[in-house]
This record gives sequence, C-alpha cells and structure tokens, in this order.
Amino acid sequence: MRVRCRAAADFRSNTVGCLELECATEGLLVSYQGVSSYRQGYAPGPLTRGIQLCAPWRAVYATRLGEENLLLSLDEKLTPLNRFFLGSFSRDDPLLAPEQRRRRRILWIGAAATLSVTLVIFGLALPSAIPHVGALTTLGIAVSAALLILLLGVAADAGPNRDPVPSRTILAEFSHELACHLPHHLPLEIPTETRQPWSISQLGAVLPRSTVGIAITLTATALAALISTSGHRPTPAVNSIAVGIDTKGKRDETGAHVSVSHALATRSGRDSLDVIPPQSTALVSKPDVPLGADCQCTRHASLLWPRPLPRLSPLVIKRRDVTHGGHQHIELELAAINNGDRSIEKLSVAVVFYESRARAQGQRQKGVERPLYFEGPLRPGRAIKWQVDGRGTSFEVLAPDLGTLNEDGSDAAPSDAFLALTAAHHRPVRLHAAMLLAFLHDPRARPAAIALREARQENELSYLDRVLDTTRDVQVCQVSVTPEADERYRVRSCLYNTSKEALTELSLRIRALDAELDPRSPVADPPTVLAEHSEALSGIIPARSGRLAELLAALPTETGPSARAFEILADRKDLLP
Repeated sequence: MRVRCRAAADFRSNTVGCLELECATEGLLVSYQGVSSYRQGYAPGPLTRGIQLCAPWRAVYATRLGEENLLLSLDEKLTPLNRFFLGSFSRDDPLLAPEQRRRRRILWIGAAATLSVTLVIFGLALPSAIPHVGALTTLGIAVSAALLILLLGVAADAGPNRDPVPSRTILAEFSHELACHLPHHLPLEIPTETRQPWSISQLGAVLPRSTVGIAITLTATALAALISTSGHRPTPAVNSIAVGIDTKGKRDETGAHVSVSHALATRSGRDSLDVIPPQSTALVSKPDVPLGADCQCTRHASLLWPRPLPRLSPLVIKRRDVTHGGHQHIELELAAINNGDRSIEKLSVAVVFYESRARAQGQRQKGVERPLYFEGPLRPGRAIKWQVDGRGTSFEVLAPDLGTLNEDGSDAAPSDAFLALTAAHHRPVRLHAAMLLAFLHDPRARPAAIALREARQENELSYLDRVLDTTRDVQVCQVSVTPEADERYRVRSCLYNTSKEALTELSLRIRALDAELDPRSPVADPPTVLAEHSEALSGIIPARSGRLAELLAALPTETGPSARAFEILADRKDLLP
C-alpha cells in the first residue's frame, strides 16, 4: 500500500513537507516529494524533492499518536531528515498533474463540440428545413444526453479533488501493514466506514481518460437513445429448466454430506442463471487450544524479574579488557541503583577479580579485591557510579543484601524517580529504569522503552523488546512448564486481559532459551532461543479477566544444549511477532 502524507512541524520531528511511503519486503520505501529540515525556532531549510530511499525494517520505528498522526523515525545513518510527525494521509493518486490537465482539456473540447453539434441538429430539425425529422430529433436527444454527461464531467473536474476515504482510515490500514514488519508497533483499529453521500466530485474518477474514450461514450449514448425510441421489442417466451445433481449417501472426511445442485430459470422475461455452490469441505486442521477456567495475574511473568527484585541493584555499565605487562586486566564502570522507598546510608560495595588457572580448567583463583564506598544518602530511585580496575579475567560484584521488593511493588521508589532516571547519561541505567516502570505498571514505561529503542543498539534490542512485551494487553503469569517424552513440554499458564475490551483470536508463543537474563548487565548478550512453538487459542477473554490455557508444546533442541529457561507471550494473532 502506497500512501501520501504530510510531515508537520513538531518538537519530535526534524522534517516538514510532503512524502510518500510504501511497505516492501526489504524495508520501508520513502520518497521525498518536497521536504525541508526543521528545527523549532529556526527557519526551514532548503527544499528537497525527488529523493527515494529504502530503509531496512531494523532501522525503522513507528508509533501511533491518536487516530490522525503517526510518529516515524529512521536510522540517522540513512538520512539526516529522519524524524517525521505525519498526518493528512491519502492514497497515492495515479492521476498525476499532466494527466489531470490532459483530461481537463478533453472534457472542455468535448463539451464545446457536443454543444455545437446539438445546436446544428436542432436547427436542421425544423419541419421546413429537412426531412426525417423524427430520426434527427432522436439523434438530437442522444447528443443532448451526451452533452449532459460532459457537463457533469466539467462540474466534477471543477469541484474539489478530495480523497473520499478519511485520513484516519488510510492511516489505520497503513498502520496494520507496518505491524506486519515492526513487531512492537501497535496498529490502529480500522474504523467502520459509513457510506458517504455521493458527490459530483467523485464523477471524475469514472470518466474516460482519452479522446477515444469520449467518442465511445458519445456513440454508446446515441445508440442507447435510438434503440430506446425504436419499436416495441418482442417479449421472449418464458421457459424454465432445472437440473439437480445430488450425491446421496456420499460423505466427506469430516462426515459432512456433499451435494451439488444447479438451477437455470427464466424470471420476468429475463434469462438468468442461479448457481447454488457446493457445500465446502474444510481441510482437516489442528484445532485451537481452548481457554479454561478463570484466573488472576499480578503482573507479566517476564525474564526481567524471574525472582523478586532486590532493593539495591548493582549494574555493569561498561567493561574493557586490556593487557598490562603480559597480564590481563579489566576496567569497569559500575552503578548501584536504589530500587526501594528508603534512602541508603554508607553504602559499601566490593569487586573481586579472578584469574583462570591454566592447569585446572574450570577453576579460578582470587586475584585482587577492590572496595567501593559511598557516604550517602542514596535516595530512592537514584544511582551512584564508580570506576574500578584490577588484574584478572573475570570478576564478581559483592553488594549488600538489603532485601527484596514486595510482589506488588508497594515498597518501591516512586515512579517519577524512575522516569527521571530514564534520562540518565548511561544507557544501562536508563534501561533498568524503564524496566522498573514496567514492573510498577506505569503507563509511561512503554513510551520510555520506545524512546530508547529509537536509538537502539543491537545488544539492547532483546532487553527493550522484553520491556515492551510486559506492556501488552495480555499478561502471562502462573507459568508451569513440565517436560514429557520426545522433547515435548506440558505448558500451563494464566492469560489476563488488561484492556477494556474483550479479546479473541489470540495466539500463544512458547520459547525455550539456553539461559536466563543477567539482571546486573542489561546490555549483555541475550539468551539464545533454542526452540519456539506457537498455538492458536479459541475462546474469548473478557475485559479485566483471565483464563487458563494448557497445551502440549513440541520444543526440540536437536543436539544442542537443553533448555534452562522458558518465555511465554500471548496476544492477538496479528500483534504477536
């Protein structure tokens, strides 16, 4: 689907003007029809037009803004004009300006010529001027009808040329196409269109586009008028034929009776053919998994919090391995974040560096221990950073155990503190803050994760995707995975609908992973997906309600490592990546 839209001035945008967008397999096709750079408080830059580019889907991010606007971002490596606040959507009009001018010229010439011929015919049709007055009068009526058609065409051409489909409907359709390529783009609901009253401006879309077409229109109109004024046509005899074929006693694989019947009948002097199609035989397919009894969820069971969150979270911001004097050294940047609602005084942390033993693989010897200290207070939702280095090939952070947060997050730091932390200088701290907002069910978690994803790095995608997964309408909790024979697992979980509308046509996805996430390093390499299994669900989950789902999932890992963690997602089929 190719759409035209307008980029408006906005603090989230750096581009204004008109552009065209089209979803393709390889990426998003962007065509600049006339755009300028924009910066709030400055005059727009020079006009850029005629430039086309294809942005890979991994370099595209789009988020809806209400029903009329779309915020679109491209990787700045592709183009400096990469952020758009889009509105005024319309379908790509195949009638370009030259074609419109040509059709306008044909309409006016045809109207003038038809008017001239009509006046001549009526002048010759006077009884004293020419014989066969009846035939000429009939022809005059035909040409007058053609003149009326052309006048309507002129009125249509002079009227406003507007797309009869509203902008919000086109945006909704385009949003659904984007969701097929961007897993975390939430498409707009396509509004139910009501039939608009027909306007004369819509006639231009059905008029002929060439002189030959105009001539054919005039000829057909004249012939229709001549035939309509000719003698009475004989009424054909009324005949009736009925043929029926019924394969009685034969049934298909599903036990349904197969029957075919055809009827040929004549009704009201007009021949017609009524065909009754055969009963369709559906292909035998795997039935959907039914939803079970009611259940409740406190929050989504995510790899981000497989266990209760600690009140103090040490984070590895950056690691650098260097060689000094033939020995391996590690340079670290560490942070500590106070997740709880109470200040921390006199915070002591230690980092222990280890060296691997060459003669005994799998063992390590303690090298050096570096103590770290902060006088405090470390207030709720705040972070402190240290730099430390030591000789070794691995390390361990020893932080004090201050307990864990309550399951409902009632003793966590205020959400506003974590929101402020999403603007911290170091991205691991910002990722951790977005995760805490999601843990607290704060609606600002999703836009915070989206903002981080716009400037995403490859090693952060999985972490941000899991933050966004926790904000889906369907939360998954009470997860139980039990291994059975032949690398099959019995999966049981509660699916809770957090939205205000009932949900149906759902799908469940189970992933087997080789490891869990490391909460101390949001930018570490994510766990590898060993196997994946999807199932369609039958039934409805009412608003603010939950239903149990139980199924048998095949998760073969072949000859690789066995699964050490499982991840389950549920959502509508069109929204699940």
